[in-house]
Amino acid sequence: MATVSGTFTGVGVSANLDLVAVGEDVTYTFSGGTDVIHQLEREKGSIGSGAWEVVLGPYTDDDGSDSPVVYSVKHANERLRARCTSYGSGTLTYSFSDGDKETFVMRDKDGNVIFTVTQAGITFPGTLTVDGAATVTGALTQTGNVVLAGTLTVDGAATITGALTQTGAATLASDLTVDGNSIQTGTTLQTGVQTNSAEEVISHGVGTVAGTGVAVAESGSGAFHKTVFTLTDVLIPQASITTAAGVGSIKIYDFPTGAIFRMGCTADLAITIAAAEQADFTDNTPEGDIGIGSITMANDDAFGTDATDDDWGTAQTYVMSAWADADVAISAEAAVMLADGGTDADLFLSALTDAGDIDDGVSSAGITVNGTITVLWANCGQFA
Repeated sequence: MATVSGTFTGVGVSANLDLVAVGEDVTYTFSGGTDVIHQLEREKGSIGSGAWEVVLGPYTDDDGSDSPVVYSVKHANERLRARCTSYGSGTLTYSFSDGDKETFVMRDKDGNVIFTVTQAGITFPGTLTVDGAATVTGALTQTGNVVLAGTLTVDGAATITGALTQTGAATLASDLTVDGNSIQTGTTLQTGVQTNSAEEVISHGVGTVAGTGVAVAESGSGAFHKTVFTLTDVLIPQASITTAAGVGSIKIYDFPTGAIFRMGCTADLAITIAAAEQADFTDNTPEGDIGIGSITMANDDAFGTDATDDDWGTAQTYVMSAWADADVAISAEAAVMLADGGTDADLFLSALTDAGDIDDGVSSAGITVNGTITVLWANCGQFA
């Protein structure tokens, strides 16, 4: 699998292309030049003999209408080159190359392909299951799923378009590309780059989602977690005590027991007040704040008085117009260790409506929230 390409602007020869396998197809393409005569030649006898014979051509067309042409290798260890024997004017551009030759196909008794071996590597159309050690010195291309119970060693690039499940060890000296989900319970020693077009979805070591209209997607590794919440018409209650502001919270997540390290939190939210709730507000342009914290919001004046009611996502102001604010972005607080090893940590979404925008003594009002919240965290284990 190699290519020789170049140009002729006078009489001469190209670089050589050495071929090993009988039956390989070599494609010769060319275009350009005026009154240029050229041909593809093969070295006669053994390589290094210095004697050459024409295998394709000669060609004299100026527009490349004869291109491309194909030569099939007749013997093992052949050497080819292009030669310009007569030059008129202009530039002749040429290229000749051998393709990826299929060397072996394993089939079952019904003729179905189990795997195909080519000069480029091995292709498995179905699931590859390895119970023992596997060493691949070339490229590994897997279009189905891969299940590894033993050791996999790949010296070339590995491309897997299905899912990778690994319970043994894997040593990868080159790049690994996985289009499906990757589930690994064994050890991977990788000196190349791993590219996952799908995130590594995890189900172990995660927390429990809470709240009506809250969905969650978990990804990451055993130590690092990325939790993405999707909020669909989530109602946050708003209660005002006499003439105070309206406040309320809902729990959206219960972290697993352990020392939770907060890495970051962002949110992109849209806030509205449904028609059924609007009578409890003074006008159609309510203002307030919304934040994400470890506890419910108990203070009736402002976020932050309770210290941890917006310790994940700093409270941001919302300003409604016609009962809606379509773009509220919440940014992260600084990374910090939260609960100790014997206490559960929780995640709450809280909102406050300014006192002048909500009726006095309301206990049943609510604002509706849609959007996404992304939380990065790690569980450092139990120590108390």
